[in-house]
Amino acid sequence: MKALVLASFVAAPQAAPAAAGYPFSVCVPEADERPLRGETPAAHVRRLALVKAREVARALPPGCGARWVLGADTVIALDGAIIGKPRGPGDAARTLARLAGRSHDVLTGVALVPVGGGRAGAAVVRSRVTMRPLDAAAIGRYVATGELSTRRAPTRCRAVGGASWAGSRAR
Repeated sequence: MKALVLASFVAAPQAAPAAAGYPFSVCVPEADERPLRGETPAAHVRRLALVKAREVARALPPGCGARWVLGADTVIALDGAIIGKPRGPGDAARTLARLAGRSHDVLTGVALVPVGGGRAGAAVVRSRVTMRPLDAAAIGRYVATGELSTRRAPTRCRAVGGASWAGSRAR
């Protein structure tokens, strides 16, 4: 086991330590990702990042060599409401149609938890993203690529979908 353990199977949280040449292990937690009643998108991703990291840290055996667990969670929020993972192509198309020509927030919560106890740290990063207007044909072509089937939300796109972005700004 490496000194850093990522509590996620998603590629995005793996990019930074991999690019820095920092070795890490991956352990996928089982976390209930449903928002709590009245929970804001920012509070939601912060809480889930901590829950995931703490769950993995507790499950690691003593003496395994792990020192830190990094948890992360990302959501899309439109008008202050979380947009969940599409439940199928029709749901993905409807969500893209809602987002087309509008701005929305992409919020990522990150948490670093020491293995064996100690003080955890967490933060939230918010980016404002604007999509270009899309017609039904463009939405249909993107949904047909199948790229959305494993995505948290239908705005995390590359290839065909990447042409949909008008711009983004981190806050």
